This record gives sequence, C-alpha cells and structure tokens, in this order.
Amino acid sequence: MAIKDEMYKKIVQEIDENIKMGKIDISKEKKLKSVAKMLTELSVDETKEADNLVAQYISQIKILCKE
Repeated sequence: MAIKDEMYKKIVQEIDENIKMGKIDISKEKKLKSVAKMLTELSVDETKEADNLVAQYISQIKILCKE
C-alpha cells in the first residue's frame, strides 16, 4: 500500500505543479487525478494478467471521458 500512496503523491504533485505553471487547465484536474489513481492501482497490482489490466484501463478511461 505504501508504494501506491507514494506513486500517487508524486503524480499528483506533478499535476499540481503543471497547473500552477499554466501547462494544464485547472478544469481537468479532477479527471487527471482520477486517471493517476487508476494507473497507480493498476501498475502495482501483481496478481492480474496484462490483458486484464489493459481491459480495465480502457473501461476506466471510457467512464472518465463520459463524466
């Protein structure tokens, strides 16, 4: 769990820095952080196979794009 938390914190920090510098529109912050959380969870989940991870990733992106 600590690895996931650290990875997520670093990604969020990068998102926040890019927003402050004007490289990312603040309106995208929520979606970006959702994607960051999803990718962090998928990247450290050793019990799942690659095909399953790809399928989950695609379905999560589709859900986020509909929001």
